[in-house]
Amino acid sequence: MKVIDSECIGLADAQVTLAAALVDNASDQDQLLAWAKTIWPDLQVYYGHAHLRCFIRNETGDSPSFYVDFTESGRAEPAPFPFKPAEGSAEVFKTMLTKRQATDWERDAACAQANPALKRLIRIMANKTGQSYKIRALLYSLYSDEATSLLDTVCLDWPIKKDLNAVVLAFGYENPKTNTHFFYKALESAIQSAGLWAWFVESGANN
Repeated sequence: MKVIDSECIGLADAQVTLAAALVDNASDQDQLLAWAKTIWPDLQVYYGHAHLRCFIRNETGDSPSFYVDFTESGRAEPAPFPFKPAEGSAEVFKTMLTKRQATDWERDAACAQANPALKRLIRIMANKTGQSYKIRALLYSLYSDEATSLLDTVCLDWPIKKDLNAVVLAFGYENPKTNTHFFYKALESAIQSAGLWAWFVESGANN
């Protein structure tokens, strides 16, 4: 891939290294973006006539970015590459990509375990015993962000604790590549299918 100009704005050192490795190792624009979105799933891309600007969202709300120009755009000489990859950056990138893929596989597997775990928890909720109410409070806290005490887990049977942990571990994950999702709609759909939604949301009304 022929890169004429590039720059980084507001990126941390580690992000600069990764961005440089991406640009240095990608064979074309499509591969560059595919790799970048694997590392930064929330990447926002602005497409110019012959360039890209990729914005990386971070926890502070800033939008650091890197810019890549693929053509000379009328310049007589190519501009220097201001963040030339350091020696070994290709290995850094490959290691990062491998770790990211391994994490996605783990999270996909966690979702596969969470769905049956949630169904088992809902069956226990339907009994409306003491443990049912504790499960309801904990799941409603996960769903609504309302406070509840984690000490409620102390009185739960061991299999229930394991199922609850499975749900918490997977909650919030969405992977469009594998069509794997376990978030708010998963909770809503499963509880509504069991006919317990009205009773479930009573947990919030009772707080």
